[in-house]
Amino acid sequence: MHLTRPEICRDYGCWRLLILDHRGSRVGRIQNARTLLSDNASLNNLWESCVEEHREPDDRKWEDAMMRILRNAGYSVRR
Repeated sequence: MHLTRPEICRDYGCWRLLILDHRGSRVGRIQNARTLLSDNASLNNLWESCVEEHREPDDRKWEDAMMRILRNAGYSVRR
């Protein structure tokens, strides 16, 4: 986390996974620390109920699992 927001972050949305709804609108993003940033109640509930508890030390496998869970719930996910 930066004390100030670097210029590149002002111009570019930093995320690990970008989550879109069925209309293609951004509803959330997962940052590097496996933290969900979202104002979407359904997505937050999904995260709290099953995604947050998924423990996988390998980052690539964790991302693959998150993408599967989110897609099964009807979201589109971009890496």
